[in-house]
Amino acid sequence: PLEVYRRPRTRFVAGFLGTPSMAFLKGNLTDGLLRLPGGGALSLPGYAARANGEVEVGVRAEDLTLVEDGPLKGEVDVVEALGSETFAHVVGEFGSLVAKLPARAMVKRGDKIALRPEANGTHLFDLTTGVTIEPTE
Repeated sequence: PLEVYRRPRTRFVAGFLGTPSMAFLKGNLTDGLLRLPGGGALSLPGYAARANGEVEVGVRAEDLTLVEDGPLKGEVDVVEALGSETFAHVVGEFGSLVAKLPARAMVKRGDKIALRPEANGTHLFDLTTGVTIEPTE
């Protein structure tokens, strides 16, 4: 089950497993550079030799890091403080997603924040088939 969670073969499986669910965003992949809604970009060198064009990007809450200036900028809509961790529900040009943050992050509703997806925790899916696009490296 952990392998399926970490390396889902389809968008359906990726969205079905895990709590909170994986967030899905539209992106554009060009020579290993993934452009995200809102103008942010993420370097994914393992995908440099893959097909270019529009893709669906999947990212799990635990693979998002709170940063000063990152590719995903949005506003905190809901905060779930759970003691040792905080789930921040964030909305932006990318749509909406949930970020799992350390409790010490101290975010509150209305805060403008930036998030960076971890490159090794970013999943790409074919827009038409929903099948995972595997990196070449």
